[in-house]
Amino acid sequence: MSRSRSAWQTGALIGLAALLLAALLTAGVVPAPAGAQEAGVSDSRFAHLARGTNLTGWFWYGPDNLGAMDSYFTADDFATIRGLGFTFVRVPIDLEVLLDRSQPDLLNPDRLAVLDHALDGILAADLAVIVDLHSTSLADSDAAVYSAALEGDPAFVDLFAAFWKSLAAHLSVRDPEYVFIEPMNEPVFQDDPQAWLPIQERLIAVIRASAPQHTLIATSALWSGLDTFLRLTPVSDPNVVYNFHYYEPFIFTHQGAAWTWFAVIGLSDVPYPSSPEAVQPVLKRVGDPTVAGFIRDYGEER
Repeated sequence: MSRSRSAWQTGALIGLAALLLAALLTAGVVPAPAGAQEAGVSDSRFAHLARGTNLTGWFWYGPDNLGAMDSYFTADDFATIRGLGFTFVRVPIDLEVLLDRSQPDLLNPDRLAVLDHALDGILAADLAVIVDLHSTSLADSDAAVYSAALEGDPAFVDLFAAFWKSLAAHLSVRDPEYVFIEPMNEPVFQDDPQAWLPIQERLIAVIRASAPQHTLIATSALWSGLDTFLRLTPVSDPNVVYNFHYYEPFIFTHQGAAWTWFAVIGLSDVPYPSSPEAVQPVLKRVGDPTVAGFIRDYGEER
């Protein structure tokens, strides 16, 4: 496909824990801000998003100690990731890690320095990087849900936008061919999914003003699900990549994941593709009849 202002483009981002992000490129009809990249996302830039992995448990519910955070991933780790064929990493960040309400720019200078060191190491390994804010805790999906605050608290929306204005300005000195900005991972907005869209448009406008050349990543509500994504109206900015998150079949992609559905917590070696024959070894190890029923259903789905 050509990358023009009138065409949707498709691609894929692959993360750890079988996180699949199918990405679409679009182009807007409203002129971008002065000095911004106006022709959309080039093939060469988009190619950096060919194959990626999340670096979780670092700036997102990782170590509290600055020293430990600074050395959590090393140059050797980045070289290994690149050597495995990955072209980018995604760095999830808990808002509270970087937010400092006592600072005029709302950025914690010590934590920001650690992030800069991390980005230096990632880019030195010839890896592109997505910088994004994660809204929920690894341990408790009901904790620190910033999307809930965004949905119900206009003052928090103002704070969130001001924070992104400062962080985007800080990131703007980085090479836009390799650094991508994602305002929020998996906004929920369960009561009113459409309420996320004007907030996202505001965030994109704020970030764009601070980082005119960088490609931004937009998404839909209800955890970036496919259904809401298909109803998403593209923003009027040509330099945007759109993603949705797809976890099916859940019993396969989340087997062993302790933070989610009870039925998958104790599972391992669940095969894909599925068939009644392929799941027999798993059934022999499962004692819970309810879980066994889910596995049989998965096998029948083929």
